[in-house]
Amino acid sequence: MTRIALDRRTVLTGLGAAAAMTGLSPAALGQTKANLVVIGGGFGGATAAKFLKLFLPSSSVTLIEPNETYYACPFSNLVIGGGRAMSAQAFTLDGLKAYGVDIIRARAETVDGAARTVTLSDDSTLPWDRLVMSPGI
Repeated sequence: MTRIALDRRTVLTGLGAAAAMTGLSPAALGQTKANLVVIGGGFGGATAAKFLKLFLPSSSVTLIEPNETYYACPFSNLVIGGGRAMSAQAFTLDGLKAYGVDIIRARAETVDGAARTVTLSDDSTLPWDRLVMSPGI
C-alpha cells in the first residue's frame, strides 16, 4: 500500500486546482489555444503559470518577472533566528521552462484591458487573450 503524505499546501493546491477546473470540460482543456500572460513570478504567479500550461498544453503561457531570483517568506523567521541560511530562501523560475512556460525578464509597466496588451519596461508590447496579475504582497 502506498502512503501519500498530505500537508496543508498539497491539500490547498488540490482544492484550488479542482475549483478552477469545475467549469471546464476535459476536451476543452487539451484543445484550447490561447495566449496566456502571467505578471509576477512569486508563489502565486509561478504556480498559476505552471498549472495553466499543464491544464492548457496547446496554449502559450508567458510569465513576466524582472528578477532572476525571488526570496520566499515561508520559514523566513528561521533566517532571522539564525536557524536557516538566507540562500535557502532564494528560488529561481528555471523549473518552469521544463513545463513549456516562456519567461520574460522585464517589468510590466502598463496593462491595456481594451487592447489586451501589456507594455513592458523595454517598451515592447505583449498581447494576451487571458491575463493573470500576481503582484505579490
